[in-house]
Amino acid sequence: MRSTSLSLSEIAAQVGYSNLNNFSQIYIKYKKITPSKFRSLLNSEDKFDIVNKGHTKN
Repeated sequence: MRSTSLSLSEIAAQVGYSNLNNFSQIYIKYKKITPSKFRSLLNSEDKFDIVNKGHTKN
């Protein structure tokens, strides 16, 4: 989900789900997070990495 601009519906279809709700239910069962929340967290991490690029922890 990090390296694609596909919608969640498109991702669900590519992995064999014709219904986003079914994909989401299975995703939540195994990952304990919704696909949209996971994508949102990835995007937040990417923004954080860009802002903090080059900085090191002391």
